[in-house]
Amino acid sequence: MNETIVVEFGVEKNVKRDYGYEEKCLTFRGEPTPYKAILKNGQLVAIVSRRYKLIENERVIEVCKKIKDQLGFDDMRVVDNFPRVHIHLIRDDSSVIVHNSVDGSFALRVDLAVPISGSYAIVRTDEIREMYRKHIGDVTLETLPKIVSKVLEFSEHIKLAINDLQSFSISENKDIIDGLKELLPKKYTQTVLWAIKSRPDMNLKEIYEIVASKIWNAKGIDMRRKIRLFERLNKLILLPIVLR
Repeated sequence: MNETIVVEFGVEKNVKRDYGYEEKCLTFRGEPTPYKAILKNGQLVAIVSRRYKLIENERVIEVCKKIKDQLGFDDMRVVDNFPRVHIHLIRDDSSVIVHNSVDGSFALRVDLAVPISGSYAIVRTDEIREMYRKHIGDVTLETLPKIVSKVLEFSEHIKLAINDLQSFSISENKDIIDGLKELLPKKYTQTVLWAIKSRPDMNLKEIYEIVASKIWNAKGIDMRRKIRLFERLNKLILLPIVLR
């Protein structure tokens, strides 16, 4: 049985933001709470901590348009799944995805999206995480161009690592077959598992690219889910084998 609780909050302070957003600091029974409400065009988006810093998706898109020109990207594709947004900055040799949300579900961050066989693989490495910690900390709109440039610096390293996977055969790494079955849903692995049966000497680059393409092109799942699937795939094949 689902239970519903209706709670009435007061508003201590209302701050109007650009693009139709408002932040309302909430009270309960006349006392301040540690929470505020985020509204867009008068509609509730989320209740978050008062410490939460709202960065509007629309503002992130505008900054990314400038980054596209500054850093010579060929294309920019926006996936607007309100309250989240994902901006794919693309050029022939490399690309990044800038993520943001206005409800606290996705921090402003940048991921490397490596081109592979007409698709992309999202790769997060310890080096990129360390770079965030050491050089940037929390990403802000002011640091976004710098962080995009730094993430791009890892692109060639990752592409070489993926290419190096062709030196390894699945016949010598049969535990990966069990890993594919256990860690990823069947719809992403069925094609490659069939291929392995007919070609037991397939190299890991072929296997990685087939599964990565299935994840990238999957319909009906959001970017958060795709990132989690890529993390599983990368931990299984890419990171242990090559990025040691």
